[in-house]
Amino acid sequence: NDRCQYFIRTQQRLRELGEKYPGPENERRRQDEISREFGPPPRVTWEKIIDHIDHVAKIAGADHVGLGSDFDGATMPQGMEDVSKLPKITEALLRRGYSESDIRKILGENTLRVMAATEQVARQMKSGK
Repeated sequence: NDRCQYFIRTQQRLRELGEKYPGPENERRRQDEISREFGPPPRVTWEKIIDHIDHVAKIAGADHVGLGSDFDGATMPQGMEDVSKLPKITEALLRRGYSESDIRKILGENTLRVMAATEQVARQMKSGK
């Protein structure tokens, strides 16, 4: 699809630009050049988020799906421009037959579980266990 092709082409070009303009101090320069050469990435609709959730849940199970957001700078899918649109995800998952329990996991409980486990491992490592 167009979006995949866009990212394949831009990633190849970013590797080239990384050699030409190395280092984190040149990140903005590389991104600006990509924007000039390729324009903005193709937009997708918010339903693609649901397709991705569904795909991962079918492969790994709902216990291994979590959401994040980047409303402060990323190009968001059409229809998911800000946090007020997040209830669409709940509604779509219900329509696809997800249980309320699985939806709670996907929308945050899984992330909280992983964060708690990570904190526990960090404490153990810090204490030398």
